[in-house]
Amino acid sequence: MQMLSKKAACDSHGQDSSYFLGWQEYEKNPYHEVQNPNGIIQMGLAENQVGKLSGILFFVLAIRTISYSDSSCSFPLILLNAESWLADNPDVLGLKRDGKSVFKELALFQDYRGMPTFKNLVLVAGSTSANESLMFCLAEPGEAFLLPTPYYPGSNDFKITGRALEDAYEQAKKLNLNVKGVLVTNPSNPLGTTMDRDELNLLIDFAITKKIHIVSDEIYSGTVFDSTSFLSIIEAVTDRNIDDTHELWNRIHMVYSLSKDLGLPGFRVGMIYSNDETVVAAATKMSSFGLVSSQTQFLLTNMLSDKKFTSKYIEENRKRLKSRKEMLVSGLSGAGIE
Repeated sequence: MQMLSKKAACDSHGQDSSYFLGWQEYEKNPYHEVQNPNGIIQMGLAENQVGKLSGILFFVLAIRTISYSDSSCSFPLILLNAESWLADNPDVLGLKRDGKSVFKELALFQDYRGMPTFKNLVLVAGSTSANESLMFCLAEPGEAFLLPTPYYPGSNDFKITGRALEDAYEQAKKLNLNVKGVLVTNPSNPLGTTMDRDELNLLIDFAITKKIHIVSDEIYSGTVFDSTSFLSIIEAVTDRNIDDTHELWNRIHMVYSLSKDLGLPGFRVGMIYSNDETVVAAATKMSSFGLVSSQTQFLLTNMLSDKKFTSKYIEENRKRLKSRKEMLVSGLSGAGIE
């Protein structure tokens, strides 16, 4: 053990928490409507499955619209997801451009330079990698970021207040911790509640006063369906009419991923948005430890360039999420769970 780092040899780990212990129990005894109706239902995973068909409905690429109904609901289930798009665009799946293979070109090329069209954007292998890279860029070992609690995997029916921010900041100072910023998830994970303008303005004022960073993880921003509106931290700062040269702009950083909104967690595509050129340059260099493959970039660039598909997908995704939520709430209510 003496040959290993303290991190590797440490007995404690996030996966030793009650949350992951619950995962282990679920894996031993997963619920199935036919084979194991008394099994455990996994309610702790924020995973977008509304683009998939479940139960006895099998995904048939040749069919575009199918009706699904039972005693509790009746609605058209449109087969609109990444898989259906690929069925309509086989050349992309076959790594072809204008009918000619680009396999060799993609296999031999890897982009270490970032995205020149979007000078503020850095691609990384998922939002976890994005947050890790940002922490390396913004803080030294032993420095701290404030996180609103309770946070995932706990309940998060709460609002950020000025008093809570000040109390946390003072507590960190008593522990001799240098606070470098605040890290928030908006919309929250896993309940999807959104921060309103007042909360975001509190964060902005706090960051200006304390001269610290704001990191906003907005991985669920395209999945809001039951809220009056979603407001990004970038929009909130813009609406304040803060001068473009104000130093605050260099301390606002946003994280996003395609894992949730597009239901593609296995593709490992995340991104960092920052106005700080030094942060972007450093994160771009660090991205070499977690690059998004050229093949993945090729496929998703073609898919996301299809504006007709993406607009319809987002609209349909929100409808399905809202419908599922209403079905779940109704079922729990019927079982006496409020």
